[in-house]
Amino acid sequence: MLLAVRDGRGLGEDLDVVRVADVADWGRAGIRRMRYSRRASRRRDRCAQLQTMRQAWGLGSILVNAAELDRRARTDDGWIPPHLVSYLIDHGHLGEVEHEARGGDRFCAQAWVRILIGQERREEALEVLTPYLATGWWRAARSVAELFEGWGRVDEAIEVFRANRQAGGLGALKDFTLLLARHGRGDEAFDLLLPYLGDWFLAEALVEVSAGLGRDEEVATLLTARVETGSQSGWPDFGGRHTEPPNALELLATVRERQGRVDEAIALLRTREITSVNGRDQLADLLARHERIEELSEYAATESLVRGVHGATRGRGGRGRGVHVAVSGPVAEYRGGPRTTLGPARSEQRGDRATAYSAEHRRRR
Repeated sequence: MLLAVRDGRGLGEDLDVVRVADVADWGRAGIRRMRYSRRASRRRDRCAQLQTMRQAWGLGSILVNAAELDRRARTDDGWIPPHLVSYLIDHGHLGEVEHEARGGDRFCAQAWVRILIGQERREEALEVLTPYLATGWWRAARSVAELFEGWGRVDEAIEVFRANRQAGGLGALKDFTLLLARHGRGDEAFDLLLPYLGDWFLAEALVEVSAGLGRDEEVATLLTARVETGSQSGWPDFGGRHTEPPNALELLATVRERQGRVDEAIALLRTREITSVNGRDQLADLLARHERIEELSEYAATESLVRGVHGATRGRGGRGRGVHVAVSGPVAEYRGGPRTTLGPARSEQRGDRATAYSAEHRRRR
């Protein structure tokens, strides 16, 4: 039927050389480019080699091994690459995608589940994921729970999370508690997270789930004690002090702002040595949200992250014009409504401490 494949795309010549299944095999073997030869012997050799690899993988067997699934998820080893999965779907080979999805290929399973959900075949989508879930693999549990939550079946989502949380480590605990908080069980989430206050990753979640529980002062007291008992450190960390969690001061400022004690939050953030995390400056964001234009302008004049975006404008139009342009964007953005300072996973953080955060987050996920 097809073919030669280069980077997952057909070359447009129907050569009747290989089968659709071979395209899947090429991707799983890591083959991104194949050179077509008209010599029948070479074609037979290639097909025989791919068939041997297909038998050696024994795809059905990996569904009983969560550790192997996790290894393949980390390395993308042994699965058909997403661009080849898309190629198969775009060219109508849904049967092959379904076959591989049920045989243990994660990317095919993800694509096939999306197709089934788009056709309102929810139970069939769950059936595809059930063997993955049965291995105890955390990523499968999270996928199933997210489907349940999206369909309004919250109790089932919570039970899937609860039954498989231990396999996912601290990352799973965070996901589980945020799920509880989203559905009116914030106090339960709070109690689960409280023993992990010394961990920056879960301390963020604790501050997030505590919103609206009437426990802000309790959280602030705990974080204040952490900041005050911090020890001198050999590298910049909140004024040269090391705290556990290392983001205790930032989280305390978040709570103080939430309580309406904005001046206290500003004063706390002015003591930081590292001001930029994930390309955002919490103090600049806070000043913009509360339209403290003069203070933001003064801060922008000394802080490279805030003024750097409009550095060229400042060079052409003078210092005052540049500061005005630099602060106008954030203020306009925040007039549309408040946003959380916790944000997404910090995968591109700057500075020594930020890099450590990112590495720890990737390890836990």
